[in-house]
Amino acid sequence: MTKIIISYEPRDDPIGIEISDEMSLQDLNAYIESETGVPKEEQVLYHNYKRLEGWNRTIAQLGITEGDIIVLSEHKTNSISESNITSDDRIEMLRQQIHGDSQLRSQIRELDPDLFSKLSDPEVFRDIMIARLRGRDANFNVQNEEMRKLHQNPEDPENQAKIFEMIRQQQIDENLQLAYDISPESFVQVNMLYIKLRINGHETFALVDSGAQQTIIHPKLAEEFGILRFLDKRYAAMSIGIGSARTEGRIHSVPVSLGDSNLEVPCSFTVIETHVGILFGLDMLRRHKCLIDLGQDALLIGEHKVGFLNESEIAMNIKPLETSVTKDLNISSKGTSLADSTTRRQEVDSTVGSGGFAEGDLTQLISLGFTKQEAIAALKASHGNVELAASLLFQ
Repeated sequence: MTKIIISYEPRDDPIGIEISDEMSLQDLNAYIESETGVPKEEQVLYHNYKRLEGWNRTIAQLGITEGDIIVLSEHKTNSISESNITSDDRIEMLRQQIHGDSQLRSQIRELDPDLFSKLSDPEVFRDIMIARLRGRDANFNVQNEEMRKLHQNPEDPENQAKIFEMIRQQQIDENLQLAYDISPESFVQVNMLYIKLRINGHETFALVDSGAQQTIIHPKLAEEFGILRFLDKRYAAMSIGIGSARTEGRIHSVPVSLGDSNLEVPCSFTVIETHVGILFGLDMLRRHKCLIDLGQDALLIGEHKVGFLNESEIAMNIKPLETSVTKDLNISSKGTSLADSTTRRQEVDSTVGSGGFAEGDLTQLISLGFTKQEAIAALKASHGNVELAASLLFQ
């Protein structure tokens, strides 16, 4: 009898079993099904990073020996098959597929700008793809050799730890690839929800945020739109979110036209210096019984539909406003040399770091006009939830 170990991610502990050298792979699949509940039709077994195939082959013929580890992956029958692009024809088919699909082209532009820039040149595109495939194969061979060396002494605790870590990383990589195949859009930065407004005849834009308690407006915009004269300073208070800021007061009711329709609703505004000009918060969303419908990409108010701005409209119209904090920073930075400012920025960055959060999340918050420190603090407070972090920053 041969003792082997079955590694299966959903189970915390590996499964140790004894099998005969004459047992077929088909019987091994059935045995594993009884132990794990994973149907044999959905089992994919790996030994030394190689997929086990041939149901009638015996354990001995497959090269499985005492103490070996078999990695079990669960592949649903409707999952996308993994096939390697090896021929020039298939690479060209891939290039043409990307070229002819606007949505896929947009995703490639976001996820892989280097590859996107070579789409119009078939030869360069082919060379890049071949180089990447060779690099992947070389990395696979290195991992396979490392696994083989570790299996020469599988009883060593340190080797066992390394083996399980390599198995875990392999399963993570498979999960990442599956997610990329099924929903590549989840790797693209998501735009915030903005709508068009008209206040006192002035066209402007507001960020819709159901996580913000109050609807707010920057005092500069309130003055520009001619509604600052309605400011009730008795409602001035300290607003606490990430850090704190002093509200200048409250404008109790202003007629606001939403979108391009004739729909006009009364809105109350808390006046506060913030990076976003206007934030349409939960108070007004509840007051007017608004529905955020992502399927229609619109804000629904009764029978009226107010469309959200698309990506190009956001890039064209939404700019962060200056606050007293950023103004002070800009004034203090005048007169300093480029070398001094670069050194100081490097010192701040090295001190602050990324806080353990993904650079993409930090970039998304910083692009809204907040500092890196504020973005990190917000992500910590929201346990890494970008949308909640943005809401906290805007409060």
